[in-house]
Amino acid sequence: MPTRLSRPLIRVFRILLPLLLAALLGGGCRTFDRPPELVLGRGYHPENIFALGPPGPDLVRVGVLPIHAPGWEHADLAGHREVFLAELGKTHRFEVVPVDPELVRRITGQGAISSVERIPADFLHRLAEAGAFDGILFLEFTHLRPYPPLALGIRAKLVHVRNGEITWAFDSLFDAADPRVANAARRHALSAQRGKFPLDRSDTVLLSPRRFSSYVAAEVFSTIPLREPKVVLR
Repeated sequence: MPTRLSRPLIRVFRILLPLLLAALLGGGCRTFDRPPELVLGRGYHPENIFALGPPGPDLVRVGVLPIHAPGWEHADLAGHREVFLAELGKTHRFEVVPVDPELVRRITGQGAISSVERIPADFLHRLAEAGAFDGILFLEFTHLRPYPPLALGIRAKLVHVRNGEITWAFDSLFDAADPRVANAARRHALSAQRGKFPLDRSDTVLLSPRRFSSYVAAEVFSTIPLREPKVVLR
């Protein structure tokens, strides 16, 4: 024989049921914060770096050459260049201006050029005239693996137009097969995505060539010395 609820219990259910439904419906679209993700272990710190010192007041407007990547022309070099330009701009070291590949082609006969090959004697002068540049940044990919474990080798040089002097240079390989590189990339991803993608795991950076490129670019350009406080970008 079915058990009948007493009238007091029925009244309690009538009161609690609407409250329970409201709580469930109101929280249906809510995302719950995940505990902070921790990346344990040592990070990667490049060592093959040269710098004369902080950029001076006569090195403000910098033209960034197209990426020279012989053998990897099939890769998304335009996308990588976009990432590197954005990360250099975030440092606030210079006024960053991309150099048109067609301008480079008119001077050298090719759309991208390496800093270690012979260049026309008037190359820097003609670039400076065309874009009012104080400095020219050479960017080269010495290695590129666009599938996991991702890897990107970078050679970069900043040359002062006025005297042809190298003021900063960088040469290193970032290979995600190295646990230190993977750790550093994941920490960068956590910092970059804070508040944007709270449920995204940091290890996804090790699967995305573009996001990995962002980590590499940020690491490379962080080694350019900071400007003296008195220098103001025009």
